[in-house]
Amino acid sequence: MKALRDPRCLLVESRWLVPRHFDGISLGPIVLLRPGVSAGLIAHELVHVRQFWRRPFTHGPRYLLSKAYRQACEVEAYRAQLQAAGRTPSRIANLARYLATKYRLDLDEETAVRLLSVEDLPH
Repeated sequence: MKALRDPRCLLVESRWLVPRHFDGISLGPIVLLRPGVSAGLIAHELVHVRQFWRRPFTHGPRYLLSKAYRQACEVEAYRAQLQAAGRTPSRIANLARYLATKYRLDLDEETAVRLLSVEDLPH
């Protein structure tokens, strides 16, 4: 377990607390991670913590109910992951596949690649 100041959060490594089919998940200011996850995934989850602190009372409901908000949040997080892990074509394609299939966004992979390839997206 590790507490961070920026963003204010608690990182918890656990094999048992992280839901199946996930390597990490942010629950407000608490980040649950499987042991040995990459620096890129940690960067991704820390973006979600920052998003929570920007709108602590509305982030969760908006994320669950609004595709546009969920897409903006995930694109921002995946871009941070790419920046931390290295922006290679294969990594962009892999993360675009997750973006297109795991978040109920109705995106095709080509659109997801374009979203992750653009350098500056307004937050």
